[in-house]
Parts: sequence; structure tokens; C-alpha cells
Amino acid sequence: MKQEVRDNLSTSVRKELMNARSTMSEGTFGIIKQDQGYDRLRRRMNSNVNLEINLMAIGFNIRKYNAIKRQKAEEEEKKCPMAS
Repeated sequence: MKQEVRDNLSTSVRKELMNARSTMSEGTFGIIKQDQGYDRLRRRMNSNVNLEINLMAIGFNIRKYNAIKRQKAEEEEKKCPMAS
């Protein structure tokens, strides 16, 4: 099993995908930790920790969705300022 995983990760395409994946997740965790002030888990036990992480991810995605929605509304406002 371990050798199969090593073989799969040894291809250049897989290496690029793993590198991109680690870069993407680091940014998300950096935003959650620094911008939102979330520095440690407050729950114990595996199920509670999973719940807490999932709630943080949901909150992050809602903030991201609202930021995109707000940006699109501002762009529309610039295109047609008399409509509002």
C-alpha cells in the first residue's frame, strides 16, 4: 500500500497537484487564524472537534460568498448608478 502511494505521488502531475493543494489550504487556515482571530480548538473528542472545524468552514464559506456577492453588487452599481 505504501509503495503504491509513493508511486502515485512520484509523477510530476501528482506533485504539482499536491503542491497546489497545500498552498490553497494554507491560505484558508491563515485567514481563519489571523483575520478571524481563531487560534485554537475549544472542543475535545473527535466528533466535537470535527463539528467545530465544519462550523468554521461553513462560516468561512458564507463570508467568502457574501464578499463576492457584495463585490458584484458594487460593480453593478458602478455600471448603472441611477437604478438604485
